[in-house]
Amino acid sequence: CAILVGGVIGLANALLILGIGINPFIATVGSAFVVNGLSFVLTKNAAFIVQTSDFSILGSGRFHGIPYSGMLLLGLIFVAILILKRTVYGHMLYAVGGNSEASRLSGIPTKWISVVTYIGLGLCCGLAGFLSASQLSSAQSSVDQNFLFDVMTIVIVGGTSLGGGAGSIFQTTIGLLIVATITNGFVLLDVSPFYQDILKGIIILLALTFDSIFKRFRN
Repeated sequence: CAILVGGVIGLANALLILGIGINPFIATVGSAFVVNGLSFVLTKNAAFIVQTSDFSILGSGRFHGIPYSGMLLLGLIFVAILILKRTVYGHMLYAVGGNSEASRLSGIPTKWISVVTYIGLGLCCGLAGFLSASQLSSAQSSVDQNFLFDVMTIVIVGGTSLGGGAGSIFQTTIGLLIVATITNGFVLLDVSPFYQDILKGIIILLALTFDSIFKRFRN
């Protein structure tokens, strides 16, 4: 059910962006705040405890010491790389991200590519929420409040251009490892979360600055 809800939210984002013409970044971030606010209102930030072993095994279970969630992540990374690098859809997606109007004029169904992409991303977000609840054996609105900021940091550090058309799953995975290492290091050193946010903000600014400089050199 959570995964389907994620897909519906992804479809709603597609309608906001393609139907109304809202900037994609503003639309997706805005909808994230709306959904988060609705979850607070509807649940009153109550914690829902789930003590079913079948539910928690995916998030906290292991196979010969390897977490199921980690195996699922590696599987999704592999599938995503194949889709983006080896399929017509993947090549079209890069083209649409680089220049939507030029792609449309060349015959690429830009709207359908975008709709499928937003729905797919919504499904992945729903799966991430399900795994988080499974790992904690509970669900609560206030969990992972900095999740959006962390995702932005990972994507930007991974070299994905905010202008679209550049980036890869492999680079994003490297960004994930870098941010996870920094975050875990701060936790071990007992550094205040506020200082963590400051450093992540500085990392984002530096990554965007280098991206802008490299673009100028390429042009």
